[in-house]
Amino acid sequence: MPNQMNEDYFDEKKELAIKSIQSAMEELQRALNFIQTSRYSMHDLVGAGETHSSLKSVAPHVNAARINFEKARWACARTNEPFGRWLLSGHGKDLS
Repeated sequence: MPNQMNEDYFDEKKELAIKSIQSAMEELQRALNFIQTSRYSMHDLVGAGETHSSLKSVAPHVNAARINFEKARWACARTNEPFGRWLLSGHGKDLS
């Protein structure tokens, strides 16, 4: 009979995915604010470094969200496969 992780593990990974998405959204909002306040008349854009920094920091948050989302899915799946093998079997091959 296939195993299933406990619900606490599922809830933990789900919450981590949510927090990662929220962090990514905050960084995107920060970059958006910098871009929206820029004007053609500004010869040297204020906040250009901060904008690039915010945009670069989004990818790790998104990847963390994807991995924790997959761990939550794996937690409630009825499978005997370890997470790494389960992930490679089509549930997020690019995350391994």
